[in-house]
Amino acid sequence: MIRLATEQDIPVLVRGMLQLRQQTAWASVEGDYSDVSLRQFLTLRLRAIDSVCYLWDDPVDACCGITLNTMFHPPYLPYVHEWAWWGAPRPAVQCWHACLEWGRRQGAVYSLRVQSQPGPATSVHELAIWEKL
Repeated sequence: MIRLATEQDIPVLVRGMLQLRQQTAWASVEGDYSDVSLRQFLTLRLRAIDSVCYLWDDPVDACCGITLNTMFHPPYLPYVHEWAWWGAPRPAVQCWHACLEWGRRQGAVYSLRVQSQPGPATSVHELAIWEKL
């Protein structure tokens, strides 16, 4: 079952993000990925009117979060881009589709997501994927 994430879900969202980090090349990236910094980030995103996060619940098995943006160059089209994506493949994709539907309702024309690419363990390689909604 898909539902909107709330601030009460932040602990489980943080756990999922930290687990994903440890399982990927992101573990080699320096930066503040502490419990506190992720909680602050998620609190800001969940309170923002231009963002949404969906969870696959019962139990929480996946999540996807996106933000509505506008391209920096003409024709300044609205788009959504993901800032969180983790969990079992099928539930994660269903959360992504729920996010895209939310984006369409907000007027987004495109979506942007990243896909991890194979590379050395000491670096992060991601492919940016633009899709028309």
